[in-house]
Amino acid sequence: MSTLDARAQALLDDFAKQPGVKPGMVDDMRAAMQTSPVLHEELAATLASDPSAVRAIRLAPAGTNAGGFYDATKGTIHILDENFDRGARKDPERVDLITGVMAHELGHAQRRQAVADAGIKLDYEVSEALREVQAPQLDLTSPFARYLGAMKGEEAQAEMLGINAVSSRVTAQLGPNASEAEVLGRIAATPAASSSSPTKLSAGPTAFR
Repeated sequence: MSTLDARAQALLDDFAKQPGVKPGMVDDMRAAMQTSPVLHEELAATLASDPSAVRAIRLAPAGTNAGGFYDATKGTIHILDENFDRGARKDPERVDLITGVMAHELGHAQRRQAVADAGIKLDYEVSEALREVQAPQLDLTSPFARYLGAMKGEEAQAEMLGINAVSSRVTAQLGPNASEAEVLGRIAATPAASSSSPTKLSAGPTAFR
């Protein structure tokens, strides 16, 4: 089990102080960060290169219809408290789930500038089209297609980070001789294998479902 990077430890300590966060939740979050080599390394690298990308980890607000989401305006990863429910999920499934959600949202944090840039580019292209062409000839298909393509690519990269984080945790636990069926079985039990979060036409929170 890896020792947490000092910045990651500070995030965890801050998370532990938040309303509604129970000791078991902190233990599970620590386990996710420490037992997944991919999540451990990617989080440490992100915090070192761009500290503002992830400033805090919080429980998702009541009524959130997603396992987690990333708020780019505040640099905050939100995670649903139900993910920590020890009655509904036992370890390793529960910590696998938390690992996948955290890594997925970290993926969005890593690419938040690219998302913002895509939104700026879309605004510019739409403004130029409106200035140069009058309705009914106006056709915004191309700029929106480029924007949606960028958002889908960003979502796919976040999903891959979630899958890789869970996979690395499983192989670290089971060893190099872990069978493909064992690894895929653990991944299949988490949303990392079937995330279907919508692409949002903004640089706001992105959900991990």
